[in-house]
Amino acid sequence: MYRITEPSAERAPNLPPRYNLAPTQEAPVVRRNPETGARSLDLLRWGLIPHWAKDEKIGYKTFNARAEGIDEKPSFRSAFAKRRCLVPASGFYEWKREGTGKRPCAIGLKGGEPMTFAGLWENVWSAPVPQAS
Repeated sequence: MYRITEPSAERAPNLPPRYNLAPTQEAPVVRRNPETGARSLDLLRWGLIPHWAKDEKIGYKTFNARAEGIDEKPSFRSAFAKRRCLVPASGFYEWKREGTGKRPCAIGLKGGEPMTFAGLWENVWSAPVPQAS
């Protein structure tokens, strides 16, 4: 389906179904190596942490990017230009308000086929090293 190269496919064989993936959890994504052009299936953490971030907690605020202005926002600009990926899924949930609560509504393709969402990825983030005073 995505012409995934063999080496990365061996790293993530037979992934079990996930029915409720949440931000900060790992998920399989199809990404293209910017240097070689090869596609691979890799497990990445949901929640983009920009390379300039001082704290990984920013990933809680950047797990959902809106299309409007994504090419201009500092958190997403570099990844949008250079590091896009596809996130395979069988569906997703939207929350419907009912009275004072919310109810999850599952949404998927009519025939049950898999779909993909657009995603962004960053290189491995490292915490800044504290400066000696």
